[in-house]
Amino acid sequence: CISIMGIKVLKVFYAGMILFLLVGCSACREKQTSLDQQDGQSWPIDLAKAKTSLRDIIGDIDFVPLEMTDESVIFKADKIVVKNGLMYVGDFRSSKVVAFDESGSVKFVVNQKGNGPEEYLEIKSFAVDDKSIYVIDNYRHRLNLYDCTTGKYQETRVLPFVVWDIE
Repeated sequence: CISIMGIKVLKVFYAGMILFLLVGCSACREKQTSLDQQDGQSWPIDLAKAKTSLRDIIGDIDFVPLEMTDESVIFKADKIVVKNGLMYVGDFRSSKVVAFDESGSVKFVVNQKGNGPEEYLEIKSFAVDDKSIYVIDNYRHRLNLYDCTTGKYQETRVLPFVVWDIE
C-alpha cells in the first residue's frame, strides 16, 4: 500500500527526471556545452539506496524553449532520445517524432502516418543511431527507417514478431 505522500514524492521525482531529460544538465566535474557530449550517457539512481537528493547530483539546469510549429506540436513526450546533436521527441499518440537542435529549433518532423509504402499506422516506439531513426509499426509488422539528420524515408523492414520497444 502506497501512501498519498509516497505518491506525491514519486510524481515529483518523475517530473524532475522528465525535466532533467528535456533540458539537459551539467556534469559535476565538467560543463557540457552541446547535445553531442551527452550521447550514450545515463545516470542510474537506486532510490532505495540513495543517500543524497537530486539537488546534490545536478549542478545546473538550463531551460531550452522548444519551437512549436503547427507540425511540431507535441501532445505527450512518450520517449526522448538525445543523439547526433539533436533531441528526438516521440509523441506516440500523434504518431510523430520531432527533432530539435540544441537551441530548441525544429530541425524536422517524421509524421508519415498512413497506409502508403513509406508510412506507418502507429508508432509503438523508436530508436536512433548515427544513420537512422527506427520506427516500430506493430499494426503492419514493420520497422520503417528514416534519415536521422533530415527525417527522409530510407527503407522498410518486415518484422516477423511484435516489438514493444527498441533501444
